[in-house]
Amino acid sequence: MSIRVAVIEDDEIFREGLVSCINSFPEFEVVDNFSSSNITNFFTNFKNISKLKLVIICPPSDFDRFEKMLDLISPFYVLILTNTLTKRSLLKAMEIGVAAFYTKKISKSELHKIILELSGNKTFTDIKMNIGVKYDLSKGTLDDVSFTNQEFEVLELVCEQKNSIQIADFLDVSIRTVESRKRSMMRKTNSKNMIGVVVIYINYLNQINL
Repeated sequence: MSIRVAVIEDDEIFREGLVSCINSFPEFEVVDNFSSSNITNFFTNFKNISKLKLVIICPPSDFDRFEKMLDLISPFYVLILTNTLTKRSLLKAMEIGVAAFYTKKISKSELHKIILELSGNKTFTDIKMNIGVKYDLSKGTLDDVSFTNQEFEVLELVCEQKNSIQIADFLDVSIRTVESRKRSMMRKTNSKNMIGVVVIYINYLNQINL
């Protein structure tokens, strides 16, 4: 039986793409998708709401509306996908127990991985964030190291102690591509190796004061 997911997104084009992506995963089924203005009707009228496993929200820019949305869906596992990240919205998400906070730049493989994890009936002691989110939160207080989303993917896997062969296999790219992304990050951070990149980035993340 498929794991049931709901998607809330005001941008119709992005919503259709996200729904199509999730439905391509054999374990999942999007049972409904709608804009943030229809959230009250959804939770009032959805007959099988008790069988809903995960809600994916792409927050509106209006924080008050976002806050009301979070209050409505707090009983469910929630994954936030956003390009308008603020510390205030993250703190609100943590307050009501949102399980994960990711950017809309998330790759298909990463999306699959995180929604599998969230749907596994686990209890999370800390909110899950990808490195890109942590980096965005650090902007304005840390030196600007402009990594691409593809470089962040590699960096996150390096932090999981995966080697280049494993990273290439996971991301479905060549080993040469992985090595190229590593060299780019080393150049941008003036590091001699990836250990230097990881150390520098950990220092960045430790300076975040939410």
